[in-house]
Amino acid sequence: LDSLAVFPVVHALTFLFICLWLFFQEVVIALVGDSHDNYLPLRNFALVLAVAASLGLGLITFTPLSQVWFMTVSGLSPELAAFSNLPARILTLIPALWVLLSFQRGILVNEAKTGPITQGTVAQVLTIILVLGVTVHVLEWVGIVSAALALLCGGLVSCAYLFPWFLWVRNRNRQEAASTHPNTATC
Repeated sequence: LDSLAVFPVVHALTFLFICLWLFFQEVVIALVGDSHDNYLPLRNFALVLAVAASLGLGLITFTPLSQVWFMTVSGLSPELAAFSNLPARILTLIPALWVLLSFQRGILVNEAKTGPITQGTVAQVLTIILVLGVTVHVLEWVGIVSAALALLCGGLVSCAYLFPWFLWVRNRNRQEAASTHPNTATC
């Protein structure tokens, strides 16, 4: 029951830092351009956004600010607040992962390569199910810790799955730019 009590609080904290990038896939699609003229500024912004979002969440989850969030803001008891620390810390990389996923997906959608996005999402869901199954039923971990790890692993698998497709699109675009404009294909 402790997991059920803290899940909404941990999720809400994580969501505060995830919501910063909810728009980013659409921004990439709209602004990257047919020949990826705006790739570098978007990539640089994605890096800053990813680092800032995960560092911001980490600033809370790995410092005494976590107690302020869990006990003062969210109203959890000291025991539940302490119980919330590990899953919240596990989820610290989630904002950066979602920025990366949004960037990769935006580039792929811009190039009309949406099949890998669906496949990556299926891989992500299957990974979440597998990690939950193993951690809950085999390792007998606590539900919220299992869920946090499953979400992190799912995000990592999805990013890893999309990465070769992302590189393929990027390299193909560079080659096209080099053949059209030989002096501008260095980015």
